[in-house]
Amino acid sequence: MGRKLRTLLPTVIKPMEKVNKHLVAEHLKKQAQYYNVHTRQQTTLQPDATVRYRDHRSRTWEPARVLDQVGPRSYNIQTKSGVLRRNRQDILQSREPPHDLTPDPVETTPRQPQLRTSEPGDGDLLLSTRDEVAANPPPQYTTRSGRPVVKPLRYRQ
Repeated sequence: MGRKLRTLLPTVIKPMEKVNKHLVAEHLKKQAQYYNVHTRQQTTLQPDATVRYRDHRSRTWEPARVLDQVGPRSYNIQTKSGVLRRNRQDILQSREPPHDLTPDPVETTPRQPQLRTSEPGDGDLLLSTRDEVAANPPPQYTTRSGRPVVKPLRYRQ
């Protein structure tokens, strides 16, 4: 095989032959040449350039603006959702006019259910959301193909 045996028993196998490092390096260089036949260098992006980046969640290309180069292949970009760091492979240079990338306003105050009284003089307060849930049955669940899903009797309430 390829290993040198470390035993006290006499062996018939001759020791491993020395490998010519020059031939191995030449072989690796030749392999690298064939492997990299169709590769190309990515162009560098300038700050404030209009680009599109790959959004992996929605699988679409969204508009953005380059802020700065962080590493040899990564950039900080300004999007509608904020500042992201993306690899150059996920950024396309665009010839579009600059987009408005101000973040969408986010509502900070949580909504509270409206309270109403059952009668004008009565002190009992009821939540309107409970009345709406009791009055409206839950919507019927359908599959992607449009078939309505009906629960078995043992799971119905």
